[in-house]
Amino acid sequence: MRKHCFAFALAVALSAANGSAQTTFQASLTGAGQTPANASTATGVGTVVLNAAQNQITVNLSWTGLSAPASAAHIHGPGGVGTNASVLFPFSGVPAATSGAIPQQVFSITATQVGYLNAGYLYFNVHNSTFPGGEIRGQALPATYNLMVTTNGNGSISPGSGTYTAGSNVVLTATPNPGYAFTNWSGAVTGTNNPISVSMTGDKAVTGNFVFATNSVPASIALAAQIGWFATTNFHYQVQAADVLNSNVWFDLGGPIAGNNATNFSYDPFGTNQKRFYRVMTRP
Repeated sequence: MRKHCFAFALAVALSAANGSAQTTFQASLTGAGQTPANASTATGVGTVVLNAAQNQITVNLSWTGLSAPASAAHIHGPGGVGTNASVLFPFSGVPAATSGAIPQQVFSITATQVGYLNAGYLYFNVHNSTFPGGEIRGQALPATYNLMVTTNGNGSISPGSGTYTAGSNVVLTATPNPGYAFTNWSGAVTGTNNPISVSMTGDKAVTGNFVFATNSVPASIALAAQIGWFATTNFHYQVQAADVLNSNVWFDLGGPIAGNNATNFSYDPFGTNQKRFYRVMTRP
């Protein structure tokens, strides 16, 4: 029965792998990951980059805190968590050190082995004289990165913050609340395109900026304790302030003000002795 389950999982993994682009896998090596587990405090990080043609892998591995110098390191498979397997990719140039790294290495890989990789059945192992069977081990799994999405102003962004597979592209769409408009992106991506694509090559943070939807450009920005403007009838006006101009973080001072076909003045309710930047946004 277990053989049938394994064959099915492998078939699914092979099917999913077809047509994919370059993919990164990462392993976190610990003593607890060994089979059987041990109490080693050593750790390691291994990466496998599968090329777009899916016939070659590029491998890196580093470790620290082994109880004895490394004597060998490999990628084993096929074997899931709790299962030991044979060596598939032996590493050369393994330094005899308790903390070190192998030279980057490239191997040819078969379609069957790609299936093992996608199914999570390949694992890194570092061996030494204290633990001939391996002191630390970790399964090679698809690498993931965190995307943090925030808003500045009244609006929403879809999708929100989340964790995504390394190398994937996340399409962000900004949707302003009624009476507001999207202006631009800041952070890991910049510009005014909406939607916009974020390439997950690492942990990233993106902010979508929104302002009142205006029928005209904002009034001149002033550095003072008050601001004045001519308020045309049939429009509403919102006075906004910022403590730091280039931060692009504006907050409302009071609520919208109806136009009265006269010059209006707005005083900072937080105290006329406090210097801030001000602007007036108009909307119908």
